[in-house]
Amino acid sequence: PQATATWLDADDPEHPPEASSREVQNIPLGLGALLLAVAAVVFAALATSSMDALARLGILLVATVLLLLAPPVLARRGLTSTAETIATVGLLLVPLAGYALWTVDRIGNGGASGALYSGLIFAVTTGVALGYARGTGLRAPRFAAVLAAQPVVPLLAYERITGPGGWALVLSVVAVLDLWLARSGLLREN
Repeated sequence: PQATATWLDADDPEHPPEASSREVQNIPLGLGALLLAVAAVVFAALATSSMDALARLGILLVATVLLLLAPPVLARRGLTSTAETIATVGLLLVPLAGYALWTVDRIGNGGASGALYSGLIFAVTTGVALGYARGTGLRAPRFAAVLAAQPVVPLLAYERITGPGGWALVLSVVAVLDLWLARSGLLREN
């Protein structure tokens, strides 16, 4: 008699698999997105450092726009997980493009502090993510909007904070904004 490992049988109703095939398929997709995101950050920070600031900005803007145009097409074709992944990487490039804009001499030397500029870039990223979530119906941009909104108030208030009490106030404002985002209809599915 041939010994079979019945505990490996995926069709066994007594021992169903711990993860569905859809969940297992999403693991490499998520890891690929993480790899692509790390590559985008390294590219923006290191590989383009020898380029002119305007060329770097142009490359990042083109890459951002292309990555944000692809997900609606992919979602219409039923590739929702892939669309979510590419949208996430595209939204990651928005603050990187903002950083590239800061490195352009005419912008970065305009007198605004780095903290103020970063706060504004994250506010713009939050707005882009919210608009993108509304326009595409994808889920990942809603989470990106919440994540991008977190540093906005602390960065905008950074130069005015003078101690633990100031930080407590600023972080309380962030908590109230998070509560408002959670209860408002901005982050709900259509």
